[in-house]
Amino acid sequence: MKNFPELSAGEKRVLTFDFSDDLDVGETLTGAIVVSVSMEVGTDATPAAILNGAADYDATSKMVLQGVQVLNAGCGYRIKMLVPTTNPKKVLALIGILPVTG
Repeated sequence: MKNFPELSAGEKRVLTFDFSDDLDVGETLTGAIVVSVSMEVGTDATPAAILNGAADYDATSKMVLQGVQVLNAGCGYRIKMLVPTTNPKKVLALIGILPVTG
């Protein structure tokens, strides 16, 4: 699990989910990225609304980049990335916690 630094309501940032430690030599991330958002703290009727565009791979295909736009202060979001790899027997998941202040 990754804990991202606090953001303030109204900020827009790009979060980096680094999978490099879970990849063997020669493996990379590939294919469709599945992103889900739920609440860790607080209430938000539409938590996925914090996503700002589609998730994408970095140039090395070892990290996932996801834009976020934070709307609700006092919330903590749980963002899960589920990504396939070039190894057909390996799909990786990484969860990031994003706290939001006023």
